[in-house]
Amino acid sequence: MRAFHGHERDGAVSLARETVDGSLHPPAALLAVFFSLSLMLASLSCSNPLEHLPLIRDDQQIRDCMYSRQAQPERPDIVLVAFSGLRAGHGSLGEAQRALMEAVGVEPVMSAISAYAQSISPHVSLGSLLTGMYPSAIPLCGPFAGVENDLAERPWCFYLPPTRSTIAEVLSVYGYSTLLLGSSPHLLLSLDEGFQDHFWADAHEPWASVITEFQRWWRANDTTPRFVLLQPGIDTFDPTTSETGEDPVSGSDTQALERRYVRMATVAGRNLSQVLDILRDGSSHRPWWLWITSTNGISLAETSGPSDADRQQILRQLGSVGSSIVLERTIHVPLQAWTSCSVKTRHQVARPVQLVDVFPSIAAIAGAMPPADLQGSDLLSNPVSDDSLAFSEFGDMLALRQGNLLLTFRCYLHDRTSLDPEVTDRLVHESVEAENYALHDVVADPFQHGNLLNQEWSRALSMREQLIDFRRGPGALPAESLVQPRLDQLRLTPSQGYW
Repeated sequence: MRAFHGHERDGAVSLARETVDGSLHPPAALLAVFFSLSLMLASLSCSNPLEHLPLIRDDQQIRDCMYSRQAQPERPDIVLVAFSGLRAGHGSLGEAQRALMEAVGVEPVMSAISAYAQSISPHVSLGSLLTGMYPSAIPLCGPFAGVENDLAERPWCFYLPPTRSTIAEVLSVYGYSTLLLGSSPHLLLSLDEGFQDHFWADAHEPWASVITEFQRWWRANDTTPRFVLLQPGIDTFDPTTSETGEDPVSGSDTQALERRYVRMATVAGRNLSQVLDILRDGSSHRPWWLWITSTNGISLAETSGPSDADRQQILRQLGSVGSSIVLERTIHVPLQAWTSCSVKTRHQVARPVQLVDVFPSIAAIAGAMPPADLQGSDLLSNPVSDDSLAFSEFGDMLALRQGNLLLTFRCYLHDRTSLDPEVTDRLVHESVEAENYALHDVVADPFQHGNLLNQEWSRALSMREQLIDFRRGPGALPAESLVQPRLDQLRLTPSQGYW
């Protein structure tokens, strides 16, 4: 275990690897970790239980839970959990989220049922969330694919520019103590601005050391409001292995695989429940908020590791995508919030929302003024309109969700990043045909089996125009980045995949 300040850079992550007997195993599933949170949150207690609260679209009671000198004079403690690789909804792919709700036994005060990550890259998506900006507008990209661990090969767009402020930086101005817990090496390298303290553990670190350090930090900062980002590292889960060293599950035995998820989640839940025990131990007079989301819906286990037939069959049955591409199930993620504040109604957002909305929402809760150019909106104070849009980008792929429809565009610029203005040029000039475009009703057809491009031609053209407006407007690369050396690196540097 190490605790460090400022910009010391190294480390790896392990949050859910300890077994019941205290030993450690290779990294566990982020999906299993999310199951663990469901078990952990089952013991959450609030001043007023939220079971079966009436559904609302917007309510003064939620606004009264935000910081204000009159209604809520104490700035709340805020914990943001940002997993990687957890999908929302969609049949068996939504089991983790449904298990969470059943285990909690109470309704969240805010639930967005159509939330979208702005990238399927965990690094880019988290940077977008932390800054409240679209990836190309930051601008932010991932590492060159295939050279993730080579520090000399980081592209210029891998780091947040100094003009972009993070949630942690803004809350620090308002007296918050800030902690980054369980970050990945990528995060430590480029996204940690504003976090005063960092705790991380490698694969051999006992969980007891992690929780001891966290508790020490929490108690040491009890005179100030606290903001914690719990960000388990990039998912390296292999769904054919377990903590007991059992043989891989056969291709047809998906029930055994699901039971294995639960067993692994039980171990992780016992560990992570201690974090929530510290938050709700009654030692603080401040209210608290807990936000849960995921940076993407794609597990790296789907696109890496052994390629034996049994394993691939299992992944297909689980809805594996097989490669890193923009699909409904790689960008649709959970987004929910709980609070200790007394709330008798709940707020459900049905229309599409985005992870860029998290920053302004948390800022509103804390009574903080975010940067004026944030591209998201406060989900708790502002009702989401019926024509709300959600955007996502990765490599040579773009997506737009409106209503029940998801429009996807791909221009086949291999080994590129979505920051490249050539992606926009192709969007504008290439003809609308099935080779490049797809339109799906992702409510009726979440696995996107039927392309509605021909049946909904006028709607597709309208959504394409909105996608063009987005790429020329809020999703455009800043003018200062449109210099030839930077563009050359985006286009000419060899990469082993999209970044």
